[in-house]
Amino acid sequence: AAPSAPTQVVPEVYRDPPPPGAAPADPLPPAADAFTAAPEPEPAAFVQEEEVVEIFTRLTRGSGDSDFDSTETAFPAIAYLTPGGISEWSQTEQNCFFEQINADDYRLKPNAPSLRYLTRNEQFIRNEDVPRTFPSPQYEVSGLAGGYCNRPLYQVLRAGQPYLFVSVAGIGVGAEGQRASGLVIIWSSDPRP
Repeated sequence: AAPSAPTQVVPEVYRDPPPPGAAPADPLPPAADAFTAAPEPEPAAFVQEEEVVEIFTRLTRGSGDSDFDSTETAFPAIAYLTPGGISEWSQTEQNCFFEQINADDYRLKPNAPSLRYLTRNEQFIRNEDVPRTFPSPQYEVSGLAGGYCNRPLYQVLRAGQPYLFVSVAGIGVGAEGQRASGLVIIWSSDPRP
């Protein structure tokens, strides 16, 4: 039997209710005026599990019937240990995308519902797979200046409304931006601080 792919473990956090009569925690002080008020944060997308499955089905199918998705068979072990793999990223780079990762297991950041490890040239993933996964006119994909953690970051709008964000990180041998394979991470909200 083939080994099963590791699963992401997200711990549940339950807060104790405040004791009776306790004052609620003080919110941040109000801004002095409208000009110093912090802008409203962009609404976080809520991506249903079925939508994630549909997105990744579109993403992992290249031209014809080829399936470039190696998540089940090669992630995290191969992606971590291969030359140019995640183990060679700095700890800061790893922390951009993962709460924890090693060759045996990983845990994504809380606002990243899923990822795919594609054994397809990173440049093809960026230039062909991401746009094909989110076709117009229903979706609009925009590369964000500066990316995220030195990797391309895209914002996806659906029907003109913020929907999700996508990071593409090259893995393996090859020139920067043209690595042999790539990691595609779906974010439910902007991962940038």
